[in-house]
Amino acid sequence: MQDTAVHTISFLNGNPSPDGVIPWPQPDGPPLLLVNPEILNPQNEDQPLIRQGVYNTGVLRPGNPPPSVALTIGDISGAEPYQCFLHDDSGMLGTLYIVP
Repeated sequence: MQDTAVHTISFLNGNPSPDGVIPWPQPDGPPLLLVNPEILNPQNEDQPLIRQGVYNTGVLRPGNPPPSVALTIGDISGAEPYQCFLHDDSGMLGTLYIVP
């Protein structure tokens, strides 16, 4: 069975996880709820992964073949935790082990 959910690959480096939804006030009625662009859009994807700042692929849509991600590793080694911004509350967390 093919996974039909969208995902992200996100390295936070100790930064807080962004809110998933941003309320946007409306002149009449309840606020409009917007998906946070920090989750939807890539962040620092053209930069090497280091231990500061946030690296996020943005939304990866399923497909056949599945999406691929190229990641350049900076001058770091060891365990680097990552998560799916859309499913971290469900436990979709992982660790990338970088060997020098």
